[in-house]
Amino acid sequence: MKNSFFLLMLLIGSTTTNAQVEIYQSGETTDLSGTTVNVGCTADETLYDMEVLNTSGETLVLNIKRKRIVMLEGTDDKFCWAGPGGSVGNCYDKDVVGPFDEFTSDNSPTIPNGEKGFLQSYHIANEIYGTVQYRYYVINNADGEALDSVDIVFSSVANLTPITETTFQLWPNPTVNGNVFISVENELSSQTTFTLMDLTGKVVLQSNLTIGVNEVSVNDLQNGTYVYSISNSDGVLRKEKLLIQ
Repeated sequence: MKNSFFLLMLLIGSTTTNAQVEIYQSGETTDLSGTTVNVGCTADETLYDMEVLNTSGETLVLNIKRKRIVMLEGTDDKFCWAGPGGSVGNCYDKDVVGPFDEFTSDNSPTIPNGEKGFLQSYHIANEIYGTVQYRYYVINNADGEALDSVDIVFSSVANLTPITETTFQLWPNPTVNGNVFISVENELSSQTTFTLMDLTGKVVLQSNLTIGVNEVSVNDLQNGTYVYSISNSDGVLRKEKLLIQ
């Protein structure tokens, strides 16, 4: 039994030390390698910035392969890939990546151990709303091996036009699976309702609002991006995204 335990620990240790790259959102410290990242789109073109860190212990020459996992007809994507300090950089727009499900960069920056390459992923909605998913593989140019990958899910919703009046305030956003607070600062002409919908438009929560601070529990909802609206008999007064983490 003891020998089996030490063998298991040896295997776990060898797996950990074999990691050759790590992927981060620019400016963040959480390794995204092998994960799926959800990005809400608030404009027709949305950018997600990443850094690819060489942790192999040696110098690597790296490419990026983009694979479309979920496509939405009429939308476009592009990506940019560069080495440390922007060296050997290139961007691949819709005219280059075209309709192909897979596309691999033709620039191969050299990235020393402990240095970073820079990857930018773009989604262009073209006023078409829904969800797409792109997977980015980090490829070792020496043998074509995929060292790691990350999936980026872009979700865009129509008519996200925030109202600029100060009648309402909602916080915190993002919220961590707890409560949100909605402040109604002045008198309203009729009953006002807070409505929360998922990205398909399905209503998942509704609550009536009163003057003052209203507390609404979102504890039973799954993590993800939602759309909330505040409305009364005059129509929709505010419509924005709410991120539950």
